[in-house]
Amino acid sequence: MYKIKLTNKKINQARYGEVRGTIAEEGRFNSVWWNNLINVKNGAGVGSGSWFDDNVGREVGDGAQTLFWWDPWIDGLVLKNSFSRLFDLTTNKMTTVAEMYSFGWGVEGEAWQWRRRLLAWEEERVREYCDILSNIVLQPTHSDRWIWHLHASNSYKVTSAYNHLLTFTSNNLAVTHMIKIWNKEVPLKISLYAWRLLRNRLPTTDNLIKRHILHPNAQLCVGGCSMIKDAKHLFLSCDFFGKLWYGAWLSLSVS
Repeated sequence: MYKIKLTNKKINQARYGEVRGTIAEEGRFNSVWWNNLINVKNGAGVGSGSWFDDNVGREVGDGAQTLFWWDPWIDGLVLKNSFSRLFDLTTNKMTTVAEMYSFGWGVEGEAWQWRRRLLAWEEERVREYCDILSNIVLQPTHSDRWIWHLHASNSYKVTSAYNHLLTFTSNNLAVTHMIKIWNKEVPLKISLYAWRLLRNRLPTTDNLIKRHILHPNAQLCVGGCSMIKDAKHLFLSCDFFGKLWYGAWLSLSVS
């Protein structure tokens, strides 16, 4: 019997789809976990833009596995963005670096295929482009690979990503709170509880009603204050439970 080894990439490609050889970020069947991961990658809650993409580069060897227009293979530049006009006009948007090189990417090279005749200023952009490409030398004996700029090994390390994100906390109160919550000196169950509280994921009465676990008639606080029992009321404003949390759990006095 043959043993089948599936990598995480192949599993996620099968689950979420594939676009240009990479896992699709947008789709109808995305899980909450995948959407959250994409949001983090795109800088949600950090305020640092696409921090992940900004720190990933493509090291080209033979060029066979690198997309010419889409991958950041020249000094971290994505050519379809830097030369967007030429990208719109080209007919071979999905070509690889190796294919472009083999056809010839000089000014008169066969690699350039346009859907119409170029204007004078567009031809000038092609010449600028070719000047950049003239310094590129492929290495047929080496494969292309992704590199991570935040670590000396050029390999992705969770610690390097975490330390990088810490640099944005001074201007981001939400991230600062998250770092305090996920402190290794705090018991894990407490960190999880605080995380769920800030994301309104605790099984409070209002959330249980939304999930159709409790009947809507059960939404009022059992403390007798005639208010809807949500997280804000339970932990802050309830005359009974609010004092309990402040006094017993947080060891704070309530004025």
